[in-house]
Amino acid sequence: MAEELKENLVYSILGIKQTKLGFFQEWQRNLRALKLAHQESERQRLANTAILEGITDVMMVLDKDMRILSVNRVMENLFPGRNCVGEYCYRLFANAAGPCPECPAFSSLLRQTVNRGSAIFQIGGGNRHFDMVASPLPEQPGSGKTVLMFKRDVTKEKALQAQIYQAEKMASIGMLAAGVAHEINNPLTAITGFAEGIRRRIPQLMKNAPPEFVADLEEYSSIILQESSRCRDIVQALVNFSRSQPSKKAVCLPAMIEETFSLLRHSIKQFKGIVIRLELDRDMPDVWLDDTQVRQVVLNLVTNALDALTISPNGEEIKDPQGSIVIRTMRETGSVILQVEDSGAGIEPRHLRMAFDPFFTTKAKGLGLGLTISYSVVKAHGGDIRLMRTPQGTTKVTVSLPLQDTDVVVPVSEAVGD
Repeated sequence: MAEELKENLVYSILGIKQTKLGFFQEWQRNLRALKLAHQESERQRLANTAILEGITDVMMVLDKDMRILSVNRVMENLFPGRNCVGEYCYRLFANAAGPCPECPAFSSLLRQTVNRGSAIFQIGGGNRHFDMVASPLPEQPGSGKTVLMFKRDVTKEKALQAQIYQAEKMASIGMLAAGVAHEINNPLTAITGFAEGIRRRIPQLMKNAPPEFVADLEEYSSIILQESSRCRDIVQALVNFSRSQPSKKAVCLPAMIEETFSLLRHSIKQFKGIVIRLELDRDMPDVWLDDTQVRQVVLNLVTNALDALTISPNGEEIKDPQGSIVIRTMRETGSVILQVEDSGAGIEPRHLRMAFDPFFTTKAKGLGLGLTISYSVVKAHGGDIRLMRTPQGTTKVTVSLPLQDTDVVVPVSEAVGD
């Protein structure tokens, strides 16, 4: 009996050991499976992270109230040192008290469809243009509706498109201007010549013609000559506008600006409340440019700045004008920069796109060709000119000219192009 109990006890102990061994083997199998699943999950996580980090667009997840739930690295770079999670999108981008009505995220949440939009936001002291795509995310239990928003910065693309459009437009206008100037100049010369001939014969008429007739003739001929002179100025401006290849030479830009400024001293002295500051880089190397043409650009820009301080937006002259004009030069990689900034009322945003168009002007007097000619000259030099309204509401014109001679051959038809 004792032997039988001992044998049963041995079998029971062996059974328990075998059961424990089975559990241990099962536990090892589960552990290996968990390790493999963890490795696969980590691999997938790293792959997803690499994909997200490779996206160059701003990416955000928003809730129904437009509160930011998560962002990617690009968003963090756009707002460095700022924790964007938890903030409202409209406050962060538009500094607005409420959601932007044109935001595609609303339509996406409402219709559960992918929606697109475009908007301009002021970020980092400048305007940034974004193309936006909003896509609804699957609703999770207890989390409510969310939307994935992509914002692509297309500021440079839009600026390039605007430059191409402006170049094409200016090239077409340049060809038209050259043709119009040529066709007008011939009859204008004849009109001026015959009007001067009439004036020369007026003394002979004084003996026989009535005084009233002679006075009218003098008045009419004077008006003809005066208006012909005005037309000649317009024609010359058109010729300058359509001028092709500049004649370049090495020029010290700061010295040329000082010489040009000396021509305006007499005109500026009458405005005692206007201060002009020259912030010129004296160590700047010589630049290859057409001295006459670029000097005209400087005169045009400074004259426009003076007009901004002395003429009100409605075209009336300002008594005792106050303000300042800053003319500065600086050097950048491969180019030199000329800036003219005035403290006037500033150009209206709706006029920015038309500022370089021929004959566009907001002044009661003026041809509206100053900026147009400046644009054609700068482009013919292989440079760039930009007009902007500063955050302070003033106007700043920036001219960039290549430091070295670019040897750009500009045909007559493309003299004002890019």
